[in-house]
Amino acid sequence: MPNRISFSKVMIYFGLFMVFIYVVVGAMFIFAQVFTYIPREFRVIFGIFFVIYGIFRFVKIYPKLKKNSQDEDTDSI
Repeated sequence: MPNRISFSKVMIYFGLFMVFIYVVVGAMFIFAQVFTYIPREFRVIFGIFFVIYGIFRFVKIYPKLKKNSQDEDTDSI
């Protein structure tokens, strides 16, 4: 039977992708001149919020990623 990708593995990688998106959007709010119609103070607040939320999501996903990696190691033995 071919090796199938489990749904939980897909969700873990999707979660990591979203962490990347949150951090990038936060950095854009803080450093880029993309949202010039929003006052600078609000852009910094939104940017900090997105970066902190991205870090929070990574902290929540990391144990699942580590557990999945350990499960793959035991399955291959």
